[in-house]
This record gives sequence, C-alpha cells and structure tokens, in this order.
Amino acid sequence: SLGVTDSSMCTQFAELNLKAGERTMEKFNFTSGLSYIEHGLSFLTKESKWSSSNYDLCRSLHEAACLACYVNALPTKANEYISELLENAHCLEHKLKAYYVMVKNLTSSGENKQALKKTFDVLIELGETFPTEYTPEIVQKELSKTKGILNNLTKESILTSPKLTDEKKLWAIKFMDNLSGPLTISTNYQMGPLIACRMVQLSSQYGYCSESAFGFLGYGLAQISVFEDVDEGYRWGKIALSLLESLGGKGYLPKMRCLFSSYVSLWKEPYQVSSNVLLHSHSEAMMVGDVEYASISAFFYNRQCLVCGQNLMLAEKECKAIASKMVHLKQIQMCYGQVNTYIFILKINGNYDKVNPFPEIFDGNISNEEELLNLALSSGKQINAKGILSNRCQVAFWLGHYEEAAELAEKARPPPKMSFMEVYHIFCEGLTAFQLARRSSSSAASKWMEIGEEAVERFRFYEKCSTWNYENMLFLLEAEYHRCKQEEGEAAAKYRASIKSAQEHRFVHEEALALEFYGDFLRSIRRAVESKQSYANARVCYEKWGAHAIIPRLEEKIGQIE
Repeated sequence: SLGVTDSSMCTQFAELNLKAGERTMEKFNFTSGLSYIEHGLSFLTKESKWSSSNYDLCRSLHEAACLACYVNALPTKANEYISELLENAHCLEHKLKAYYVMVKNLTSSGENKQALKKTFDVLIELGETFPTEYTPEIVQKELSKTKGILNNLTKESILTSPKLTDEKKLWAIKFMDNLSGPLTISTNYQMGPLIACRMVQLSSQYGYCSESAFGFLGYGLAQISVFEDVDEGYRWGKIALSLLESLGGKGYLPKMRCLFSSYVSLWKEPYQVSSNVLLHSHSEAMMVGDVEYASISAFFYNRQCLVCGQNLMLAEKECKAIASKMVHLKQIQMCYGQVNTYIFILKINGNYDKVNPFPEIFDGNISNEEELLNLALSSGKQINAKGILSNRCQVAFWLGHYEEAAELAEKARPPPKMSFMEVYHIFCEGLTAFQLARRSSSSAASKWMEIGEEAVERFRFYEKCSTWNYENMLFLLEAEYHRCKQEEGEAAAKYRASIKSAQEHRFVHEEALALEFYGDFLRSIRRAVESKQSYANARVCYEKWGAHAIIPRLEEKIGQIE
C-alpha cells in the first residue's frame, strides 16, 4: 500500500487503480491493466477487503484480475483470483465473471470435459437446460423450430432489433458462446446446433448482444453440417458478420472471422483468400486479448496454407513459431493440432529425423508421436486422437504407403459433418482405394472400388460448392476411377484436366500428384517417353512444394523407365 495507512485513502487509491486498469483493458492492454489491478488490490488489507464497505470494489478488482491473468497466460494466478472471488461472492450473479474465465482457462489447458460440465452447470442456474442425449431427430426439430422464427425476420429487422438488457439472459448467451471452443473438439458435436438454436431463440425473444451473432453463425454452420445446404449456411454466416459489426463488437470480430473462414467460407471462397483472413484474424485477436482465437486462427492458417501448397520449408518455420507462441500463451489444447501439422510438414519435407517437434510442449512429457496419441486417448480427447490418426493416414498416402494409409483411414474416419478434416480424409482414402483396387484380386477389388466411387460422388458435391478448391481433386479421383475401369481415353482426359485445374488454381502439390499419377498411367499403357516427361514435371512441382521425402520416389520411377 506504499505507506498509505488511512483506510479511506486506501480505498480511494484502490478505486483509482481499478478505473485505470479497466480503462487500460478496454483498450486491450492487459499487461498494464493487470499491473493497475494488482496495485489496487495491494491497498486493501486482508481484514478489510471483503468487508461490506469494500465488497463491490474488491469483487470488481478480482473480476478484472482473473481476466487479465488469463489473457496474460497466467492460469495459476487466474485460478487463485477465481477461487477467492467464488469463496466470497454473495450470489450467483457475482460469480458469473469468475465462472466465465474459469471455463476459458479449462478449455485452454485441454480440460474440455470439465469446461463443458461447468458451463452446463452455470446454464442450469441461469434457467437454461439442454437434453442429456442428442439424437439427429432432436437436432433437426430444434433447427426447424428456429427456422420458423427466422422466416419472420429479415436481415434488416435483425440488424435494427433492440439490444438485450436482461442480465441473466445476457450471461446465458455469453456462456453458450463460450462453448464454441470445447464443443469443436468434443465428440458431442451434435450439441453445437442445439446451442446455436437456443442463442438465436433467446436473442429473438429478449434482444440482441454481440454474442448473439455467434448463434446465427452456428445456425449457418448447422445448415452446412446437418443439411449440407452450403448456400444457406454461407448466407447466415454473412448475416452473423453484419450483425456483429452493427452491434459494435470489435473485440469479437477476430473470433467471428476465424470461425467463418475455418468452417464456412472454405465451401465457397478460394482457400488462398481464407488463409489470408486467418492470418489477419490471428494478429487482430492478439491485439484485443483473445488469446484462444489467436491460437485457433493461427492453427487454421497453417492448415489452409498447407492445402494451398505452401512451400514446406517456409511452412516448417511458421509452424514452429506458432507452436512456440501457443505454449507461451498456455493454449495447450491447440498444441495437439499444431504439433500434428508440424509432424506432417517434417515427414513430407524430409526433416522429421532432424527436428524435434515436441520441445516445451506438454511440460516436456511428450517426445514422440505415439506418446502424443496415447495422451489424447488416455485423457478422453477422441477428436484429437482421430486428428492424429488422420494425419498419419495422409502422411502414409503422400509417401505412397497405400496399405498403411488404408488401414489408418478406417480408424481415423471423421464424423460426417462437412468438415475440413473430412474433405482431405475422403480425398486420400478414395485415391488409396483406387490404388489398392488395381493391385487386388477381384473379390477385394470390389471393396476398394466401392470406397473409391463413394469418394468420387462426395467430391462431385464438394466441387459444386467450390470449383476453385475442389475441381482438380474431383478430376483426379475420376481419372483413377476410369483407369481402374480400363477406360483409357476418359482416364487420360481427366488426368490432364486435373493437372490444368491445379495449375490454374495454384495448388502446386496437387498438380504434382496429378502429374505423378498421370505418369503412372502413361507407363502402364507403354507410353514411356510421355510418362518420363510427366514424372519430370511432377518432380519440379514436388520441389516447389518442398516435398523432399517424395522426390526419391520420382527419381526411382524415372530410373526404371531409363
């Protein structure tokens, strides 16, 4: 208390520091904000700080302190402030900010079950209950009910509606919005549409707040994941962005752009556009103190750069830097996905045996990929475990280990919800199936052809959503199908179409793959000169991509022709 002994003066200094801290944090400077808040707390003695005269002041200081600690990656200290606040708070309303930060802390540290449980416990106290079992019928019923409400609204009427003033309903919507993080990595993925519907219903009845916009985004996502109606999902995603901007939710815009670019726009806009938005979202989220979505934006930026064919040496540097930042920000949950991406890059660029992708992460307890998988399984993180297996499947596919890729594909198949993971899983599994169909006996070949044909049908749907992103992949799957059917003319035309599409849309890695498979096809029909040229062109593309682990395979194929 800097020698100040008069109790009234101590209170005044504490109040002044609270105001300074809150104003600083409103400008998204949480480091200075925490300094002011802790300085303010130092003026309150242990005996007096929770007294009736200082109760509101002390509660406000603790609420600000736990948030500032979370943003400044001080989870242990945040938990200390949260515990003291919960111990001394007089009622539920005075505990809500502490619970809110507690859920964020739990999510960031990977304790998703606890985060979900605490959120639903609080929602029950706020008068919002949800079914314990989530069937497709329940989800569709809620979506139909919400659609009925929205049929009576226009975009303009939503944007000009009154703001939400009921404090309990406001906090209920805030906690539902807080579920977006843990639910994306939960096996209870069907819960997402139910949460979104409730947010829309409450907002339509009581008024709108910044978080309401995420209810509309979630409703849009449900149109895509449940009904596969991409146009309707994209439309509601755009409305959500407009609503948030009209409500002045500047601090939430990076999160909204991150979710929109990661789950919605990939079905309509070029990946190259989405990846740029995600990079900006990462920077903006850091500026406003949203460390959770700064990390999520960075993760999806990395993944989308990979599917754009970013040079793997550059990708390795960026991935390492992002992983280090996640560790620094104590966003341990996102480290699972980031390390997974890092492993893929290192295995394809040939540096896996030279670089340790696990430094500092998980308190140094993880030293290899198998331990990472075991940690995910033992801690109940099934989505993370599937992500690790799917990553292995894709590595095996790109390295030409098709039997291994097929075995992993079956284990790692993601839930059918129109996801980024689903697209690339089906692509690799479909092409793997066609490879194995040509090598198998007739009885086994029929099984592989069925898997491959399902992939072709799926990509016909994807291509209708975004020609730019998925046309070359569809053409390559169709080429492999025709090759298996010994329809040489159709196969050749589709290979060339895939190569051209990949070139035009700037997917150098998929251009390389199409050129290599075209070379395989030409070799099988004894057109050696053209085959060798296609292999040489593929090698150039793989080198541009930085896929040094794949290039020896091309050299071997060229050597076999010579």
